[in-house]
Amino acid sequence: MAEMSKIKEAFGSLSNTEERHTTIDNAPVLLEEDEKVCGEIVCRTGLQCIDRDCGGIRDKALTVLTGTSESEVSTAILCIAYMCAFEEGKSVCIISSELAKEEIKERLLYFHTVLLYARGQTGKDASGEVEAALLGSRKQGNIFIHECNVVPEQFRDTMLGVVESHPDIKCIIVDGVDLLVNSTTDNKSRDICTLDQQGKLLAKQAEIGVVFTQFLKNDGMQAVRENRPISLNDLTGGIGGYRYIDYCVCFNRDVTDDRSVKISTLKTRDTPGFNNVKLVFD
Repeated sequence: MAEMSKIKEAFGSLSNTEERHTTIDNAPVLLEEDEKVCGEIVCRTGLQCIDRDCGGIRDKALTVLTGTSESEVSTAILCIAYMCAFEEGKSVCIISSELAKEEIKERLLYFHTVLLYARGQTGKDASGEVEAALLGSRKQGNIFIHECNVVPEQFRDTMLGVVESHPDIKCIIVDGVDLLVNSTTDNKSRDICTLDQQGKLLAKQAEIGVVFTQFLKNDGMQAVRENRPISLNDLTGGIGGYRYIDYCVCFNRDVTDDRSVKISTLKTRDTPGFNNVKLVFD
């Protein structure tokens, strides 16, 4: 679709590069059988790497986006929120430690303006439509910004309350999980692991899609920059957290091309019935 190419231009750094897959052999099955099940597609993201290899954002699934410090993971997150609300007509809730509410609004307005322009609908009130979505006054496809301190052990219950208040929410996005965890270095990995678990349980119980952005450890970031394989153990949640992740997408800015981001996809295993945790190179 022509408008999709325009949207991709707006997300400048999300251009195509080569594809590479890395497989972790003999990864242990760490979930009960019913916890491995992902549901239907909640929304397409407009990002080919996710839509092609993961099908989009799925309900009952925890999707993690990660990358180097130079990558634009927050841009990808807002792309997903925008597509879910404005293209799929499904409401989404955002919790962000990376961006203030006004920054989120400005970026969403930019996306919407570009898309309307690509469709020749320049007469529409882009600002008013984005404002209505943020106020929750659209009939469908609203974007709720939830500002709260995240307590890892209470995340599922807290967000279940939000979903009960806004039953049209089909996706919850947490941008900057690491920064939302207020704990010492010794406890941070444990708390992020707890959040991963709570995110998966939330997705399953509420039957929604849950998307986290999560940092890589220093060794993992260096490996990505050098195009070396990484594993889910390179996420800050470590080996304890990855058992709850259904899909993982890793962004890396290509230093040879300022407008490109390499996206790798990592699988845990290909056993039938086991959800592959993916890192897709697009």
